Amino acid sequence: MTMIYGCGGVQFALLLPEPDRGPGGADWVIAADATAAGLGRAALGAGGSAADAAATTALALAVTLPSRAGFGGGGRCLVVEPPGGRAMVIDFPAVAASVNRDARFRAGVPAFARGVFALHARYGRLPWPQVVAPAESLARFGFVVSPTLADDLARHGDALVNDRAALTAMMVGGRRIAGVGDRLRNRALATLIAQLRGRGPGGMYEGGLAREIADAADAAGLPLTADDLRGAVPAWRDAVTIDTGAATVVIDPAIDLAAAADPPADLASGFGTALIATDRDGMVVACALGLNAPFGVGLAAREHGFLFSAAPPPDAAPAVLLAERDAAGRQTFLVGSFGGASPAASARRAHRLADDGTIDAAAFQDADALAISCDIGLADPADGCVVLGGGAEYDTPSSAGSGE
Repeated sequence: MTMIYGCGGVQFALLLPEPDRGPGGADWVIAADATAAGLGRAALGAGGSAADAAATTALALAVTLPSRAGFGGGGRCLVVEPPGGRAMVIDFPAVAASVNRDARFRAGVPAFARGVFALHARYGRLPWPQVVAPAESLARFGFVVSPTLADDLARHGDALVNDRAALTAMMVGGRRIAGVGDRLRNRALATLIAQLRGRGPGGMYEGGLAREIADAADAAGLPLTADDLRGAVPAWRDAVTIDTGAATVVIDPAIDLAAAADPPADLASGFGTALIATDRDGMVVACALGLNAPFGVGLAAREHGFLFSAAPPPDAAPAVLLAERDAAGRQTFLVGSFGGASPAASARRAHRLADDGTIDAAAFQDADALAISCDIGLADPADGCVVLGGGAEYDTPSSAGSGE
């Protein structure tokens, strides 16, 4: 069953577990697009881990939500292994490309494909081609425009005005910008994903395909080089785990949760999307994905169907990744940040909301975040599962839309 939460154009789809729960948790996925979340849930149903579900969902979001995720961008994921295991973070940011000449736009270096591949290689159980194929099918045969993408097009579609082909790709019949329920396809992106399915992502970063991407960037006036692509290597590191006595908190970046909350800071938003996946063994994967701006820099690698990321703003606050589990068996997760708040203030605020066993919907109305709080193995959100989407009011399960 799918429950849809959110309003104001930003919606999150929670794929609730079937009666398939284990000692560590349950199979479910939440993401900003119901189609992508459903594919992640299908990966779990096929015997995959939370990492398989996260990778499948992320790749699908690169197709269905190009305003906020894509092969030209990057991300960061927190992985909490089943109870007794480690907590790790994988960084694959779209860092600023080298500046070797005057350029009208500053681009980020594509890191998304390598990052998702590395996540799957370390923690996945399903074959890589099986994880990639659903995104390829979406791009080749089409997908239904979600409320989130439609809202992003309405609010930020002017970011595409400098690239006629990129703008046309978001139009129906070349006449109007796509709206909710319209169908879009991206055959050039399908061809790229097919190459990644068969050979892995290495070709995007070295060899002929990497040179094609660098040439496409040059044609678009972006200072992205083959050396930039070669250097886009994801990095693993340990996450910080804090025992508060009442709960175990895994958090990145490292923050003193006991300190007083910082005052609001005027920090730029990274603008992106989030996903969270858990499996019955108790593994949790929480990812923040993005292009550093709506639709990235607004220019496409035309022969390959993806938008280049913008360079990250110098004052951008990193998304907070938080996974908390208390002694009573309640799990709370946060991906993102509260509007205008520093990462430290965001994390402390989320921790305190989780600490008393509730998440106040009003507290998330100014958040660019995805937060959920559920009893472990919960099958029915009416029993106490709270889901909140960034920048949107909270809809109770009774008022949320639903579908299969």
